[in-house]
Amino acid sequence: MSSQSTRVGFLSLTLGLVLAWGASVSQAAVVGEIISINMDESQGRLTMASTDLAGANADIRVGHWNNIEADSGSMVRDGTELTDQLGNLVGGSIQVEVIHPRANALAGNAATNDQRLYSGFSEMWEAGGGQTLTVNITGIAYAAYDIYVYWGGGNSSRGGSLTLDGATFYARGTAPVDDLGNGYAQITNTDYDAGDIGGTVPSTEGNYTVAKGLTGSELSFSLQALDMGNSNWRHRLYGFQIVEVPEPSSVILLIAGSALCLARGRRAPT
Repeated sequence: MSSQSTRVGFLSLTLGLVLAWGASVSQAAVVGEIISINMDESQGRLTMASTDLAGANADIRVGHWNNIEADSGSMVRDGTELTDQLGNLVGGSIQVEVIHPRANALAGNAATNDQRLYSGFSEMWEAGGGQTLTVNITGIAYAAYDIYVYWGGGNSSRGGSLTLDGATFYARGTAPVDDLGNGYAQITNTDYDAGDIGGTVPSTEGNYTVAKGLTGSELSFSLQALDMGNSNWRHRLYGFQIVEVPEPSSVILLIAGSALCLARGRRAPT
């Protein structure tokens, strides 16, 4: 084998190692800042402590959830009050507004972590009225972000819809989650037939929905209680998370590109 061929082989190996390293770094930094909101109820329910961990996967299962007390009307929190997953004030111009919630809670004061998240909620509750709850978020400073919404109906005869990022999802019930983070189930169903109440639409019971790769400084989503077979139309918002998506490392891309150019820049002599 010629020295030139050996050089090309070495550079190709180097490129492979660089790309593998870059992939591991990217995997280790899949999220940046996380703002977690827990819909709280002050009438006897314990709020989430800073040490309570919750989130739909290992990357976003964090502490320092912000407890927003649900009450009729509109609640607003801004960057001077909101903290990130490390307990640091978020700052900036971000503002979170929750409109028309109704506080409620389960008998779950012994619960911790993820179970504590699902023990308190803002509830839409009205016979035949289909109450709507709206969340408006402004001043988002991230170039890209994901949002996780934790929601459901509570039992198989209650539920409704979530409209998020141009799509509407439907669910009845709430799949149970334990205090170790097991049991999260994504709601992806977009079919609803009011004439099939008591049947199989929607058939799946989950407990969260995620929209990924969002951009822009403003975001709104809404939930509506629908007829799922109970005379009282009831639907719940448990909480949500805004998750910053870090930008790819330009250093890694530069190193990989340079190695590729070197590997291709020389040819073995003919």
